[in-house]
Amino acid sequence: MPRKCLTFAFSCKAQLLMIILLALTAVLLGQSQPRQLAGKAAKRITITDRLELGRVIHAKLEAGQPNSYVVALEAGQYMRVVVSKSDLAIALRLLSMDRTQTFLALTLRGPVSRREPICWIAKVSGYYRLELAAFEEVAGTQAYTIQLAELRTSVPVDEKRIVAQGLFDQARASIMQGRPQKAVEILQRALPLSRDAKDLEREAAELSSIGLACVQMSQHEKAISFSEQALAVWREIKDRQEEGNTLANLGFACSNIGEYERAIAYLEQALAIKRETNDQQGQGAVLGLLGTAYSSVNDYEKAIAYLEQSLGIERAVANREVEGETLASLGYAYLRLTQYEKAVRNYEQALTVKRETGDHRGEANALSNLGDAVATENSV
Repeated sequence: MPRKCLTFAFSCKAQLLMIILLALTAVLLGQSQPRQLAGKAAKRITITDRLELGRVIHAKLEAGQPNSYVVALEAGQYMRVVVSKSDLAIALRLLSMDRTQTFLALTLRGPVSRREPICWIAKVSGYYRLELAAFEEVAGTQAYTIQLAELRTSVPVDEKRIVAQGLFDQARASIMQGRPQKAVEILQRALPLSRDAKDLEREAAELSSIGLACVQMSQHEKAISFSEQALAVWREIKDRQEEGNTLANLGFACSNIGEYERAIAYLEQALAIKRETNDQQGQGAVLGLLGTAYSSVNDYEKAIAYLEQSLGIERAVANREVEGETLASLGYAYLRLTQYEKAVRNYEQALTVKRETGDHRGEANALSNLGDAVATENSV
């Protein structure tokens, strides 16, 4: 049974089931000179905290309440700030202290615990304001961390990092807008820049994004090739979260070309990492993928075992859309085992969810599946 995509995070507009790097939509707005920070002006500006090299700040965001950080930069200094966040879209802006000038604007979208590096080279000395705000309405508070990870005199290759950052963000926006071919073209310009700069984290993200775009275009062999390259880099820099995501993406792509045993091998590795990193939503996605893969090789008992685990997680995190897909997959597996009563029950629940979530196509499929299950049960 087809299943819809879960996101870092992070659902896929192309309705593909994979755990992905979620998009950053970035716009580089130009560089005006910031004003120097005057003592009196500083007192009038509300600042959440000050960014200091190496210090990790743990904070929370609330809707309508942006957090601001001040960072002091000398002319020609390169900074790299890393934001690690939950499944939340964050609007980030680098501003002058009086907020009249914008130097950089990014929209950070990504899965749970996704690290987002932000790079910049100061043109003049002064204090800058880094502002984070919830891009979408959030319920309660959302936790994140922010760290000034690198601060040094810039070198020529840093310009390539900045250009690659802008290209990467444009490409991620193209993926979210359903323009995967455009995204691949942009990413293929960014990739050599990141490699020249030896920016392994950005290189891995670009490779992963090319893989995602190839999946959107149903170019699954290419998706596997780029995802395998990404996997090697994620492992080199020991990013377990993204290693798990990429393994899940590889499992999905292999399933799409009928290589189910290979898919299962990737997905079992992904599940181990998701459990190790306590990524509950990721576990739910991978368990669902495993259930679908085992159903494809006619091992319906294993399929049911994985799908039931996935269903429990999807209900716990209130992911209704995927809950409906999982119920439909369970109905199919029980039907194949000739357990018609359970098949009907799961299809009925799937139909209810599809109606509640306004998924009209899914509702039609659920009605058709339910009718087939009832007819088969009555004919026995």
